[in-house]
Amino acid sequence: MAAFAAVWLASATAFAGPASEAASVGFEALPASEFGPPEGAPAFQLEAASVRLETSFYRGEFFGREKLMVSAQLFNEADGARHVSMHVAVFDAAGELIGASSQSSFGDDGIPAGEQTQLASLMITLPPAQLDRVRRVSAVLYASADPI
Repeated sequence: MAAFAAVWLASATAFAGPASEAASVGFEALPASEFGPPEGAPAFQLEAASVRLETSFYRGEFFGREKLMVSAQLFNEADGARHVSMHVAVFDAAGELIGASSQSSFGDDGIPAGEQTQLASLMITLPPAQLDRVRRVSAVLYASADPI
């Protein structure tokens, strides 16, 4: 039954729904910064349904607590509005999940054509010992003309 469910899910998502792209980046240690991503921070770019996402990852402080910060800049390069959803997961060197976060566009209108915006709530709160263990970040971006 589990194999059938997995095949069905893969088939169902392959033919309907929003466009998506995923990426993953590994590193020795997350760099720290007091403000914004530091030079050489782990980064990648994703693109789905004419929405481009430029993202980088680093350690930073927010209201006195150190967090894994996700700098995420969205660019809607489509002719119409786009709805988006971004999901981030962090792993240790053995591939064990340590934490995750997600953020979506708000409201019924989506991000207007030609607009740029930030996903500013993607920081991940972890105990300090777990933050030290982060060695890989994976993310997926979904984008669609319809609400997600």
